[in-house]
Amino acid sequence: NRSKQTTNKSKPKVSGADQGTLANIAFNDEDPQVRMTAVKSLTDQGALAHVAFNDEDFVVRGTAVRRLTDQGSLAHVAFNDKDLSVRHEAVKRLTDQGSLAHVAFNDKEYSVRGTAVQRLKDQGALAHVAFNDKDLSVRHEAVKRLTDQGSLAHVAFNDKEPSVRIAAVERLKDSGALHHVIANDKDPNVRRAATKRLSKV
Repeated sequence: NRSKQTTNKSKPKVSGADQGTLANIAFNDEDPQVRMTAVKSLTDQGALAHVAFNDEDFVVRGTAVRRLTDQGSLAHVAFNDKDLSVRHEAVKRLTDQGSLAHVAFNDKEYSVRGTAVQRLKDQGALAHVAFNDKDLSVRHEAVKRLTDQGSLAHVAFNDKEPSVRIAAVERLKDSGALHHVIANDKDPNVRRAATKRLSKV
């Protein structure tokens, strides 16, 4: 039973010598299932990084990434892996704000950019995504995390998608900005959201 193996907390730690053997199997065995089994018991960050960077099988690389804690290694995978599911796994473990911003600005897959945005705290980086991302769901995600009132007003005035403008309006606290939306937005749903928000600020 595989679930029992993974949740068994009393499992003895693998010794350093065994780690070397496991690394050798993880690097060299021709069968991806065997390599993955070895990776699941590896704790050595250098060995895990080697597998995460180099294994030809994306499932094995993803398994290694889930055991990585080193932020530099995770960033390398998040920036460079060919498979979006592996990049996703790396981004979910990233905490470094500069690395997350790099992914949020540059990954070609909107879903990976969105995952990075969910972990971003930097208001400048979030504003950059909210102003510039081509995908409305990613901009939406950035707006939900924005608190900077100037940035929210910029989105509320300028985003081409009404749903994104509404998301920004719902976070605005500046009555002047809300009055501007009510007077100028062409979409009645956005004007209605601004009117509703105005009664709460």
